[in-house]
Amino acid sequence: MPLAWSRAATKCISLVPGLAKQVSTPQALRVSTRLLAPFMAVDSHTGKGPGGAAREHNGPAFSSGELKMLASGSAWRILEAEHSRLRQLLAAIGSVLDDDEWEHPGPQLKVLRRRIQDYQDFESMTHRPKGTVLLGSVRGRSAQADQLLDVLDHDSRQCEQLLAKAVGLLETIEQGGDADRGEVEALLRQHCKLMLGHLDQEDTALRSYTSKLLTSEEWSSVASSISRQVQKVKGKGR
Repeated sequence: MPLAWSRAATKCISLVPGLAKQVSTPQALRVSTRLLAPFMAVDSHTGKGPGGAAREHNGPAFSSGELKMLASGSAWRILEAEHSRLRQLLAAIGSVLDDDEWEHPGPQLKVLRRRIQDYQDFESMTHRPKGTVLLGSVRGRSAQADQLLDVLDHDSRQCEQLLAKAVGLLETIEQGGDADRGEVEALLRQHCKLMLGHLDQEDTALRSYTSKLLTSEEWSSVASSISRQVQKVKGKGR
């Protein structure tokens, strides 16, 4: 799901102390971005935060607009980097399909199975938890946004079904059984096309809705949740 992030905002984030760095993700994807720490939005005139709390001298404080920009930008930079990785993984599957050697038990079939597994692992364990956080924050905020979420949810389920069916047929081929190779390729190509469209919808339409509907406080919560997911993945990788 792409609005360009301003260089000024990027520089602003890099200068803010206390922000957690994004960690390396599988398949050598490296995202050099920083997520929102416990920022406090302050009134530009009084210098106080919610409930009249005074601004702390040892921590950053931003206006509501600045907080929203920082948090949403941080979250979307991570999500877009992961979308890029998903596109790479889908392309890797497609490159194996271009070689007919996968149609018979042997090394190329194993490569295809491994690349599909790489995609499934990254999508389900690394990316999906972050997307769930964002989607949940938008649900119920507008009829148009809910309609988009319903479409995205339907596409996700269909992608899972297509991939599961293709994997089942590949297992049959690997075991020497009789399976329609043409059907396998058609399923994987359809999955790729549907998922690429899904990612494009998130990069454009969903990003637009989140920008309009979420407040600075909600973006802070979303960014913090995504940061926790990043740290969780990092912990599993050690």
